[in-house]
Amino acid sequence: MSQAANPTAFPAWSPPAILAQLRANACFGQMAEPTLAAFAAIAQWRRLDHGELLAGRGTPAPGVVLILKGAIHTSSFSDDGHEFALSMLEFDGLWGVAAVLDGGGMLRDSRAYQQTDILLLPRLAFLKILDDEPELYRYFVKLLCSRIRTAHAIIDELALRSLPQRLPRLLGALTAGRPSGEQGIAVAQTQDTLATLLGVSRHAVNRELKQLASQGLVGLGYGEIWVRDLEKLKQLWPERGAQS
Repeated sequence: MSQAANPTAFPAWSPPAILAQLRANACFGQMAEPTLAAFAAIAQWRRLDHGELLAGRGTPAPGVVLILKGAIHTSSFSDDGHEFALSMLEFDGLWGVAAVLDGGGMLRDSRAYQQTDILLLPRLAFLKILDDEPELYRYFVKLLCSRIRTAHAIIDELALRSLPQRLPRLLGALTAGRPSGEQGIAVAQTQDTLATLLGVSRHAVNRELKQLASQGLVGLGYGEIWVRDLEKLKQLWPERGAQS
């Protein structure tokens, strides 16, 4: 994950601050400076409250979103009201790329998780930059290909892995690159969110977390989870074979 740019070095979301955030992003950071400047010129800063709807199912994507703080939670609901999370995009994540490129409606609701700051690149202005420089499409095609591979990996996880294997893998992914404190590496999500991401009940997640805590691998507090031994946690998930 890219390092956060330092927006406090500039007036809050001035053009230089926006440009710095785009430059720090893994996808945009590969582009030439004039191209970054063009994207920075159309970018709009927005702050979303926890649970605020960014785009609803069936509606057009407002544009491509770069997440600066917080997260965007994308989910669907079954007929009986059970929520299944497709993704939780956090800092440096890009939301809305596929829907902007194909012009179709959103397949799921997307809401802010915690207070979330974003840069919105409005759809029509974003597409105009790409149409003016068609070679830019390859950056976003590469991003979408990576997400297809990730989707196949998630299907494998659901079909082939048990919860005692999937939960440690998820905890590892959620703490990757995060600093370790006195209690360990803090997990930003609650047990309810972990259950949603895994497609299981909160009771099942709580049971597995207690088992991991009894082995000294995680720590549990009121509304808090810490990973205390990431290396041993990694031993609990078998590595998948290479994805095609």
